[in-house]
Amino acid sequence: MHKPLHGKSILIPRAKKQASELSENIKQLGGTPVEIPLLAFRSLPLASDTQAKLQEGGYDWLLFTSSNGVNAFFHAMEFGDFPYKIAVIGDKTAETLATYGHEAAFIPSSFVAETFAFEFSKEVANGDRVLIVKGSLARSVLYSNLLEAGLAAEEAIIYETYFPKESESLLVAALQQRSLDVLLFTSSSTVEYFMDVVHTYKLNEYLNNCIVGCIGPITKEKLSDYGINVEVYPDNFTVDSMLDQLVQYLTD
Repeated sequence: MHKPLHGKSILIPRAKKQASELSENIKQLGGTPVEIPLLAFRSLPLASDTQAKLQEGGYDWLLFTSSNGVNAFFHAMEFGDFPYKIAVIGDKTAETLATYGHEAAFIPSSFVAETFAFEFSKEVANGDRVLIVKGSLARSVLYSNLLEAGLAAEEAIIYETYFPKESESLLVAALQQRSLDVLLFTSSSTVEYFMDVVHTYKLNEYLNNCIVGCIGPITKEKLSDYGINVEVYPDNFTVDSMLDQLVQYLTD
């Protein structure tokens, strides 16, 4: 079997629960996944007035920006008859939603916030009430754009994103030992946490020979802000597509 990633050690920056599938795919392609979580998540309680409004059917739509938001929400809330239509960004978020017995009524054609806001505002009825369920680091572009489109939008932060401190020494060692050939970034937050460590320990030179890949224009822009060139950037903003693009990059 052809092993296009043979001899390549590849940074997996995802939270532990999300890393296993990508790591297994890398192994099957002959690569060595190096799991160093640059993100971790912890649930936050919803505000009491938001909880009450949810129980009273006070919205028309729930809008989830990530699988983490879906998990945190349905662990926090219980309903008798579920009264809401649901919109999501991304196939993985829709798959997570399905595990709770719900189907997304709306998924955008492209998995970025700006596209979502533009297409979703055309989908919903004027005056529909929308609750955006998100993490602490998610941008507010959806909220702003939906308000501009005349929708009654609110935001609820359901989980907090943070850098797991135990990953710092692992990342420093991996870079100093030059044991990473490929760096994959799945969000702008992973870039920021990664570069904080790089700058703190003055490790910039250890990035020179690394291949860098990412998904999403915001993540790519963040890397550019740090002066890092992105060699692997798929048109479809999914982890699977990023891995496919990496294989293509290495075999062309």
